[in-house]
Amino acid sequence: MDVEINEVPANAKDFIKNLPFRIKPNWFYEINEVGHSYEAKFKYKKRLYSIEFDTTGRLLDVEIQLTKRDIDKKMMQQIDTYFQSEFSSYSIGKIQLQLGGDEDAILKGLNKVLKKIPSELQQGYEIVVNGKKSNYYQPFEVFFDMSGKALSIVQIKLRNTDHLEY
Repeated sequence: MDVEINEVPANAKDFIKNLPFRIKPNWFYEINEVGHSYEAKFKYKKRLYSIEFDTTGRLLDVEIQLTKRDIDKKMMQQIDTYFQSEFSSYSIGKIQLQLGGDEDAILKGLNKVLKKIPSELQQGYEIVVNGKKSNYYQPFEVFFDMSGKALSIVQIKLRNTDHLEY
């Protein structure tokens, strides 16, 4: 859900202010199975970013949306092979590079985001896929390490809503 800037922890706002580029993020408060968090979402140089913080404002991770062309061909082949073994049919919806580590290192790494992100910050790829199992499609979130090995697969549970969402 959307939150006002005055509801966001000071540490999270400070991190955003210290980014090597100026942006005005949209802030969200998320509640999921793992817990509660704040998320700053923004677009910079044609890339979508999501920076997640815990409720005290401590950085959890940074996600940068990519396309299949941004991923090494050999690794993308490994990922496709995994999906072919899991699903009778599939389509990739969203690919995100996940960064983690020390806040200062991430700030420096984001400065190089359009060049080369330091490998020690790269934790893996989070891919949302619509996969066909048991004769119907279901959305899944799959996390791959930087070598292309699938580490986890979680079915995305869609929310029931009383109204149409656009």
